[in-house]
Amino acid sequence: MINEGRVEELLSEISPSVSRKNNKMGFICRCPVCGDSQKSERIRRLHVDFYHKYDDWICKCYNGGCEITDSTNFISLYAKVKGLSYKQAKKIINNEIFDVQKAKERLSKKTIIKEEYKEPDITFLLSDEWLSVDNKPKDRFQERFIHALDLFIKERYIPINYKIFVAYDGEYKGRVIIPIFIDGELKYFQGRALFDIIEPKYKNPDVDKELIISNSDKFDRNKNIVVTEGLIDSWMVEDHQGTSCLGSFFSDELIKQLYEYTDKDIILCFDNPLIDKAGFKEISKFIKKSKYKNKVKYFFVNDSTFKDLNELRIQRPDLCIYDFIQDHSYSLYSLKAKLKLLYKYNI
Repeated sequence: MINEGRVEELLSEISPSVSRKNNKMGFICRCPVCGDSQKSERIRRLHVDFYHKYDDWICKCYNGGCEITDSTNFISLYAKVKGLSYKQAKKIINNEIFDVQKAKERLSKKTIIKEEYKEPDITFLLSDEWLSVDNKPKDRFQERFIHALDLFIKERYIPINYKIFVAYDGEYKGRVIIPIFIDGELKYFQGRALFDIIEPKYKNPDVDKELIISNSDKFDRNKNIVVTEGLIDSWMVEDHQGTSCLGSFFSDELIKQLYEYTDKDIILCFDNPLIDKAGFKEISKFIKKSKYKNKVKYFFVNDSTFKDLNELRIQRPDLCIYDFIQDHSYSLYSLKAKLKLLYKYNI
């Protein structure tokens, strides 16, 4: 339990008008989160009360629209107002750290260290055997390949700000080259069969791709990052907020690095388990193994008409997929409930 005098001291630090309640252990003051009444400075709507049941100080603001209309504890309130983590706020409140500025500096140093992370030092060169739709064909042979690439781009609704190629010769002949450019450099690519007679479907460079984070040079920190299995699926997310695990596993190391690029949520988009049971298996594997399972969000819809985001884009070309994913993302608890109740899947 935090001492009553310490609560009053810290409340006075974050709010200009604090007074004790007469009938029980508690305080009222102007809310430092929403600013309280804009019409009168005398109105105080934040109540901070000690609840013996929880052995904790509980805060609640009665100003409609405030972020803390739902009850929160005093440490969380102090952390939010001071811009600190819960752990740092707890240390300050318990007199383990007195200097708030030093606490912020320590957090700042950690951020700087995190920002030193760099993509793996892998760089490829564009091959002379690759063509884009902007190339002028030298003969009818190249013309057919460029035409096939153009059809692929249109049928798949590939955004114009992502450039792809087709290999008309060499090791990747007959494959669409789906590249990852980071800061203008080619870091990785997938070779996807353009024709059904070509096996295997994918032929990719044999490099460690786990921490090659597509679109990492374009992420907006104030938006969610959407992670897909397929690279083209990630391109369906507007404003370059999509990235891909490149057909591999959603590893903890990848998720850890992605959190360096956003102050919002990481949303995982597995292939739709209602169509492809492999999608359910991937979800199960992730939940059993990942330490981030309760932190990330999961994209899930009650819809069996599309397998992945590319199919969703083809079916609904005018849909804002970023907003759609954000509106249909859930915590682990909600995901489990939906899978169990609606589709009899147990995790």
